[in-house]
Amino acid sequence: APIEELEKMPEVGHATAVVLKFIPQMCAYYLENKTQKNVALSSVQAVSDFLMPKFFAKTEEEFYLVCLDARRKMLRTTCISKGTGNATSVSVARIVAEVTKCNATGVVLAHNHPRGITLPSSNDIAVTREILKALRMIGVEVVDHLIFAENEYLSFADTSYLASIKESMER
Repeated sequence: APIEELEKMPEVGHATAVVLKFIPQMCAYYLENKTQKNVALSSVQAVSDFLMPKFFAKTEEEFYLVCLDARRKMLRTTCISKGTGNATSVSVARIVAEVTKCNATGVVLAHNHPRGITLPSSNDIAVTREILKALRMIGVEVVDHLIFAENEYLSFADTSYLASIKESMER
């Protein structure tokens, strides 16, 4: 809730409302910083453990790019876009630029559905397909695309989504 709404609650003054607004940010900071940096993100569980804190208590949709080297060690993590409660605009050109800056050989894509479930929308699948096409041209593999909602996630690699997108591109 916005600070103004929190202040309307009985016995909640301005200082208390400000502190309440910072609690989710402090928790996310703690969760993100307890994760080791430069670890190999070689499993879906390792990737989800690394990315989950980035989406903790978020009320807007955000899209992240994780650039990996050939041994699946993280080179860079970048927030590509922030949007509304149910959408965000993803620039394929920005993704290609970020990938080439750090000479990544693989990437993991991730975004959240703050007001929904982890099932991908048709737009999620279309964006993944466009990113796959662009990165394939420069020899970079899309390792996975994860969707987070609450404390759950869906992995395109663990389900049929990534394979079916790749298959449809072969036809």
